[in-house]
Amino acid sequence: MKRWFRSVRLHILLPAFIMIPLLVILMTVVVSRSYINMNLRQESKKNAALIDAIVRQIDRTITESIEAVQGIMIDDRITAYVRHQFPTDADLIHARMACRDYLRTEINRHSAIYGLLFMRPDGSLFGVLPYANVFKDARDEVALSDQIIDQVLSVPLGQTAWIGPVSGAELYGFTNSKQPDSLLLATWKAVSAVAGEYHVLMLMDDVSVMEMLNIPLNADSTIHIFSAEGQEYCRMGEESGLDQQTLLSSANDGRIFKNDRGESYCIFSISQDTAGWVLVREVSMEDTLRSIRRIQRLVWMMVGIALIVALVIYLFWLRHFMRSFNALKSDIIRLGQGKLEPAGDAPMSIEEFESMRHELNRASLSLNRHMETVRRMEREKLELEMNDLHSILAPHMIFNSITAIRWMATFMGAEAVSDMLVELGEVIRPVLREWRVQWTIREELEHVSHYAKLMDLRFANNFRLECQVDSSLDEELIPQFTLQPLIENAGQHGGHSEGPLVTTVRAMDEGDWIRLTVADNGNTIRPEKIAEIRENLRTGQRNHGVGLVNVYSRLVLCKGEDSTLDIEALPEGGTMVTLRWRRETEAGG
Repeated sequence: MKRWFRSVRLHILLPAFIMIPLLVILMTVVVSRSYINMNLRQESKKNAALIDAIVRQIDRTITESIEAVQGIMIDDRITAYVRHQFPTDADLIHARMACRDYLRTEINRHSAIYGLLFMRPDGSLFGVLPYANVFKDARDEVALSDQIIDQVLSVPLGQTAWIGPVSGAELYGFTNSKQPDSLLLATWKAVSAVAGEYHVLMLMDDVSVMEMLNIPLNADSTIHIFSAEGQEYCRMGEESGLDQQTLLSSANDGRIFKNDRGESYCIFSISQDTAGWVLVREVSMEDTLRSIRRIQRLVWMMVGIALIVALVIYLFWLRHFMRSFNALKSDIIRLGQGKLEPAGDAPMSIEEFESMRHELNRASLSLNRHMETVRRMEREKLELEMNDLHSILAPHMIFNSITAIRWMATFMGAEAVSDMLVELGEVIRPVLREWRVQWTIREELEHVSHYAKLMDLRFANNFRLECQVDSSLDEELIPQFTLQPLIENAGQHGGHSEGPLVTTVRAMDEGDWIRLTVADNGNTIRPEKIAEIRENLRTGQRNHGVGLVNVYSRLVLCKGEDSTLDIEALPEGGTMVTLRWRRETEAGG
């Protein structure tokens, strides 16, 4: 199975299996988007025409109703009752009856007008409503709230304000089944030379408005009318479950919303200028979405069939391709097995594979020639290795000689000579056998420990080496034989007769840096000598301090240009050499 996943056949088929489903998804999305946009454009056109018709009808009805009321309110019977100055109760009753009959007759002539009321500056009210006559000649008798009364009285001359919606119970002061659920009040201030100032209240109920509009709606469409304050006045159609904020925020852009049941609705809205109403139409998108899903299934089926046909054709082509590919692979395997004779001359059906076979045959001939050259060079190399055997014997001869001398000194009782030969052998062993550019600090310390013992024997047990190194630095790399020249300098230039010469090696971890110091308690180096050595380190001259220059050069070569070497005199006496280099991220040899 794993081998099949790595086969060229799968790698050739894989792009097709990836690209074709992506193409199917892209086509489905494009077709669905196009269909949705087409439906939205059609719905927008129908909605624009319908909303425009509604707005024109409302504007015309409101204008005609206000004009009719303006003719009614200047009648003598109305202005006389506004003044409310009657000498007897009989005159009052006759005035009420005359006003009632006149208003009821006029209202019956205008189906859009639900009722007509007049309000005096003191808040008292009179007029007619269906199933009720309103003659409330004192403010406290009026059923409307003080807030609505104050709203009516605050409308200035020359302006028309719409108040509400208000319920029938709020207007009548009692409840019955014939009262409307919602009414809007159009009010304005009138001025008469006879009656003075008063306000006219023209009432329009929701049922009359909807009947007046006479809008044909299908079962998937609903019309809402909201007042300027955002309160729903009336609705024609089924309740969708969308909240009022959603209906008013769609801004006539045809956006699609979902209700709590997951049903989709497309929302359109427009403002009506005459009354300041907001008309909202919501259209169910369920049928449209079902059509889209049917189209998507059709697209998937068609593309699936196309995919199957394409794969069949592709597999036939792949079979033809793999025949040439397998022949070329056999030639490559034969070449890898060392069979360098050229392949057959039978032509391949694919030009590129034919060119590759031709190049393989050329490579076979060239490899034959190179193999002869390699065999000749291997014979010459063997001869050179035999000649180099003498150089390999030289270190053995040295170690064997040292060992023989050490045993001879032991037999003769010269133990000091024997010890010196042992330490000398350990000191020169890395030079002859284990030469490396870098090794670990632990190996460097082991090497200088032997060298220090040799120095101690040389200086008659008057030399001591102390090492203070963090164990975490044992495996850090350092150029080979870095410490030996520094310890040798301490022995040669720092010796004194006031006790043993102590050389201290310290290695400290400074995060990204490593600091290594070699300090002795011998003679203090002179300032002019320090200046001369520092100048030699800067210029690379080897007049004096050759060992320090060599150490610094190898430190820079192995650890980088930002590595440093410094020498200084210690206040308590002696000299200290400080090396500092950047820690490597990976140890190398």
